[in-house]
Amino acid sequence: MDSLHIAKADIAGWSMGGNEVTMMAGVHPDRVDRVVYLEGAYDWGDPAVATAFQAFGGDMSAPHKALQSMQTFHKYEVATYFPMLTDLSPVEAYIRDLVVPQPDGSVKMKMSDSTQQALLQVLLSDRRDYTKVHAPALAIFATTFEDVQHGSASDNATLLAWEQKYMMPFRNASMERVRKEIPGIEVVNVPGTHMGFLFESRDQVVDAMRRFLEPAARPESGE
Repeated sequence: MDSLHIAKADIAGWSMGGNEVTMMAGVHPDRVDRVVYLEGAYDWGDPAVATAFQAFGGDMSAPHKALQSMQTFHKYEVATYFPMLTDLSPVEAYIRDLVVPQPDGSVKMKMSDSTQQALLQVLLSDRRDYTKVHAPALAIFATTFEDVQHGSASDNATLLAWEQKYMMPFRNASMERVRKEIPGIEVVNVPGTHMGFLFESRDQVVDAMRRFLEPAARPESGE
């Protein structure tokens, strides 16, 4: 922001990005105008998250068979995270950027296993302090964490049971907590998954953000 000569800005964070925007708003309140949490108003350091991830299987990285080629990896990513999309063009570059092609035609994850594990350990232990967020805030929550509609009947049932036992209570507790600790926060619920809601509910998300961020929604200021 200093290098771009931006004195004050609106900031938005998706998922783990909620950690960054919370910290930024708390440490540099004079530089933050408004905060938007995009499926990011979750305290990933809450013990409930570690419990949910362990029940899920503990390892969310791509299996070895998915790394045999760019094609198999692409198929795995789409089936796992974006089965709801009929137009894949918005995520093609994202998927390609996750891996590095190898001479034998296989692909290797760009982020090493050790780095991923270190990141996960920090994520699951770093608690948020919402009480330091004094900027107006908007929190957008999706319906489910995982996709429970586009898989096989058995997979859908398994994921739905996991959602209902672990993620729904955590989501509800997260909404209650931010309402309590960030005065005046606006909470919006939209259809979709943690990875896919930006595509599934694009218009609703855009409308909510525009309404929240437009000048008419801000108090009169001498700036």
